[in-house]
Amino acid sequence: MKFGPDGRLYTSDWATGWPKSKRGRIYTISDPAQAQSPLVQATRQLIGGDWTRRSPAELARLLGHADWRVRLEAQFELAGRGDIPEFENVLATSDHSQSANLHAVWGLGQIAARSPRALRAVRDHAKSPDLLFPEVRAQAVKVLGEHHNPSDAGIFLRALEDRNPRVKFFAAQALGKLKRAADTPALLAALRANHNDDHTLRHALVLGLAGCNHRAALAAAITDSSPAVRLGVLLALRRLQNPEVAKFLSDSDPSLVREAALAINDAPINPALPALAALLDRPIRDEPILFRAINAHFRLGRPENASALATFAARAEAPARARAEALAQLAQWPKPLQRDRLVGVYRPTAEPTRDRTVAVAALARIAPALLTAGSPSPVQAAAL
Repeated sequence: MKFGPDGRLYTSDWATGWPKSKRGRIYTISDPAQAQSPLVQATRQLIGGDWTRRSPAELARLLGHADWRVRLEAQFELAGRGDIPEFENVLATSDHSQSANLHAVWGLGQIAARSPRALRAVRDHAKSPDLLFPEVRAQAVKVLGEHHNPSDAGIFLRALEDRNPRVKFFAAQALGKLKRAADTPALLAALRANHNDDHTLRHALVLGLAGCNHRAALAAAITDSSPAVRLGVLLALRRLQNPEVAKFLSDSDPSLVREAALAINDAPINPALPALAALLDRPIRDEPILFRAINAHFRLGRPENASALATFAARAEAPARARAEALAQLAQWPKPLQRDRLVGVYRPTAEPTRDRTVAVAALARIAPALLTAGSPSPVQAAAL
């Protein structure tokens, strides 16, 4: 669906498919009472007009127009002309709307690609905690972050303590783009202060940590007292595909153990697969963890891994679905699927075929017990 310059909403409909038999149709939806309204008529003329002939003052005024397309045309025309003073004047005048201020910030960001001095007014707005529109401050931080200037690091660090979560969000992303290891402590402190309350902010802080990639600081924070810090570090290590994430498999928080199992299997982080597989020996009943530990044994593919799967399948106290999954993995042992069984993506094993006798030997010693009347039916079916 899309709005046209005439104010109507257009939508396409292809009925029963794409036969190219003139069955397609376009509908328009509108309010007849609004068709001749001054705003609709003026907007139609603006969009269809010659923007190169408009004066800088008119373009600056149109940055606050009610229609987004008009505002964007004005922004792009001023940016194309490199008109820094007009954008700066909009930001310096308090009677402009939030929309006008936002488009001025974005326009200066466009010009800055060829003229860095365009960022002066943007920096002033990024540093100002008393702006009428906090979103303008947030977008100023975002625009600065897109230009990767190390001299702006101080602005981002201050913005990381801003009272507005959107400002903190873009500050965290910007610090990650600068890739300065020295900024890691500030990001960890922000994770602690967030206390896992704002998941969107946590995501930005994780991006910041991954960008900084301070391995020593991340390794030290694995045992931090704050669960929020530990989770943020875990997610950053996942993005970095760092095998240190395996240390979280022994975390006191069960939710972090699960998150570590997800990271190792789903990312994947292959050097950490042996640590994930070892979880199958522990009394864990969390199904996402168990299934990934089973999958780790399957992907490692050694005879001892096949034996471990059979041993787990024979454990009467283990969940029936997980036992059946271990048997299903043994059934696939000779010719593994090229798609990962759990996440469904193309991820072939190191060996396209394996020795069938390895799986047969592992299963043979437990098959009689699995086929007794006392075994759960899913386990019996998988064994058969």
